[in-house]
Amino acid sequence: MSCDKCKHIGESYDGKPFIPPGGSCNDSTYICTCCAQAWWQYNGHFHLWRTVPYKTYYAVRLGQDVEIDVGTGEIVGPGGGFN
Repeated sequence: MSCDKCKHIGESYDGKPFIPPGGSCNDSTYICTCCAQAWWQYNGHFHLWRTVPYKTYYAVRLGQDVEIDVGTGEIVGPGGGFN
């Protein structure tokens, strides 16, 4: 579960984007230094973030071609399913 410091990450939007410490608003992942919760920016245009399992976090960090369920943050299969 995320901590109080993470609350503003989940409330990020294009008018007030979350910017990871030492990073930019274009970063796609973040791990909270306080509670170790993994986050994924699933919409870079509107700067929308959600918590995700570490498996999803690392797949995004490594640039793996996978499909991610935005509702749960879980990897649901290999990429390319929307062609």
